[in-house]
Amino acid sequence: MTDECITIEHITSATLKMSAIDKHDALGIGCGEESASSPSNGFTLNANTINIHKHVAHVACMPTERNAMEYNMNHKRRGLALIFNHEYFDIPSLESRKGTNADCEKLKKAFKKLDFEVTDHKDCKLRELLEWIEKAATQDHSDNDCIAIAILSHGEQGYLYAKDVMYKIDTIWHYFTAVSCPTLAGKPKLFFIQACRGDRLDPGIKLQKTETDGDGLSISSMSYKIPIHADFLISYSTIPGKSFLLLNNKLMQ
Repeated sequence: MTDECITIEHITSATLKMSAIDKHDALGIGCGEESASSPSNGFTLNANTINIHKHVAHVACMPTERNAMEYNMNHKRRGLALIFNHEYFDIPSLESRKGTNADCEKLKKAFKKLDFEVTDHKDCKLRELLEWIEKAATQDHSDNDCIAIAILSHGEQGYLYAKDVMYKIDTIWHYFTAVSCPTLAGKPKLFFIQACRGDRLDPGIKLQKTETDGDGLSISSMSYKIPIHADFLISYSTIPGKSFLLLNNKLMQ
């Protein structure tokens, strides 16, 4: 199928009131404030008010028909698969992750069976990790079906650990938005995170099955344990921090 080009337009005309402008690093920590009374890059800044009036147009190629029921997985290549495997850490409170290398090998085999071009990166510091991510995001994916990224590490709610520091999970996928990586627009971007999301242990629950004979006597039984939150499918209409409005049957984000 030949990709057709479409134009994606984002028009913003709004007045945002805020007490300060926070610049965020990978950890999400505010590291500066900015205020001015003169225009800068199309923004009019007052002490507590920012007036935004801009019109930005982006163009990307449409890999499927608009109302297609499935993704187009018939490009020349399946795509890249990056695995970030963290076993050892410079952070004293973090233990080494025994068994992670076996998981990494199984992932590599699974991705290769699905025809991905697989690379694995061991014990990356955050700067190294982001360099590999940026390198992947800036490639031309026009002939690729999708991209897959797997991160095996320690984690907490909303955060992951590189070898040397903690960082926000959404630091990774911001590189692959339709604006940042237009040749992946309209294509699957798969992220697999193998990491804890807190410090509470899931005790699980035992599922048991018993078979009986005609007299009601037990003749065999089997059991196994599943996580207490197994079998949930939770879907949100937006990613964290984003909102949307429906105006005249059009989605405005």
